[in-house]
Amino acid sequence: LALSTKLFSTARPPDELGNDAAPNSHVSPFDAAMPGALPRLCEEAVPAAARVGLALAADVAPIVAFDRKHYTYYDLPHGFQITQ
Repeated sequence: LALSTKLFSTARPPDELGNDAAPNSHVSPFDAAMPGALPRLCEEAVPAAARVGLALAADVAPIVAFDRKHYTYYDLPHGFQITQ
């Protein structure tokens, strides 16, 4: 999907060839695991994903929910693993 931001981040994705910016320049506070940073769903991804599902004649659920579960892992940059 061609989106203006990453799926769970406010950072702009790099171009398709990956040569439009320096490494690590498309990073938001959530990507960098800053304390208190929360994911933000890219709103344009939801209808785009639904259109892809309908085009593939798949069943598209009318309601979708994300549950955040935190598991403490001290060796991860976030300090915890996020299961979504």
